[in-house]
Amino acid sequence: MPSWIIKASSQKLLTAIPGYRHWYPWCQRHFFGSLQLSPYFVKDRLEHVGRHLKAWQQIHPNRLPERVLEFGSGWYPLVPLGLYLCGVKKVVLTDRYQLFKPADLDKLINFIEDELWDKLPEILPGFQQARWKQLKEILQLAPEQRLSDLGWTYQVGDILQKPPTGSFDLLISNNTFEHLAPKLLNALMPFFWQCLKPAGVMSHYVDMVDHYSYFDPSLPAFHFLRFSPRQWSWIENSLQAQNRWRLDDYQALWERHQLPIDACWPELLPEDRIAPEQWHPSFHHQSETSTRAGYVQIISVKKETP
Repeated sequence: MPSWIIKASSQKLLTAIPGYRHWYPWCQRHFFGSLQLSPYFVKDRLEHVGRHLKAWQQIHPNRLPERVLEFGSGWYPLVPLGLYLCGVKKVVLTDRYQLFKPADLDKLINFIEDELWDKLPEILPGFQQARWKQLKEILQLAPEQRLSDLGWTYQVGDILQKPPTGSFDLLISNNTFEHLAPKLLNALMPFFWQCLKPAGVMSHYVDMVDHYSYFDPSLPAFHFLRFSPRQWSWIENSLQAQNRWRLDDYQALWERHQLPIDACWPELLPEDRIAPEQWHPSFHHQSETSTRAGYVQIISVKKETP
C-alpha cells in the first residue's frame, strides 16, 4: 500500500480518538517523522523571511517593520527567528492550537548552528551577527522568559475570537492558507486588512503542492487534484487539511474582498511534474499559469489615508 495512503488513513483514524491532539505530536515525531528538522526545511523557512522583508522594503526602503504578525507559526518559529536575526523587534506569533514550546528553541538553534551557520548571511540577507550573540544569551534564560526577551508574543486560539491588540506594520503567513477552509479564508481576509496600519504590508506565501508528496516521493506534485470533491472528503482530515485551491482561486479571494494585489510572485513547476489532463474535471477551468503554479507569494499594501 502506498505510504501516503497509510499516513492519510492513520490521521483519519487518529481524529476519531478523544483528545487526539494530545497524541498527535508524539505521532508526528515517532510515526510520521514530520517534526524532524532538515537543512532543506530550515533553509526554506528562513528564506521566507527574506521574501517578506523584500516586500516590505520595496515600500519602506532602508527600514524594518516595527511590529509583525505571523498567522500560523507552526511547530518551529523559524520565520519569527529569522525576523529577530534581521533586527525586527516585535513579532506576534499565532496558532489555533499550541504547537511551539519555548523550551524547543535550544534544539532549533543548535541545529542551525551545526548545519547552516556558514550559510546564514546568504540565506538571510539582513542577518545581524550581534543578534545571534544576543540569541545565545537569551537561551540561558528560563523558557518562560525567552519570549519576552526575543520581543515575541505567542497567542493561541481562534484569532477571529481573540484578536491581537494593536495594529501591525507587516502581516505574514507561511504555508498556512492552503490548510484553511474557504469559509475561514473569506472571514480572515477583511480581518487581516483591519489589523494593518496605514502603509502596512500584507505578504502571504502559499504552498499549492500536494503535501502528501513530501511524505511519499512517488507522488506527483499535484496528485491530489485527481480526486473529486467527494473522494477528497474521504481522504482529507483535520490534521492535514488541504483545500486544493489553485492560484486563480487565491486571486479571486483577493478580488472578492476588494483587496489590492500589488505583487504576485508565482513559482511555476517544471512541466514534467504536471499532468492537467489527469486532473478531475472540477479543476479544468484553471488558467495556464494556475495549472503550473506550485507556490505563490501575494503582497498587498494598505494605502495611507489622505
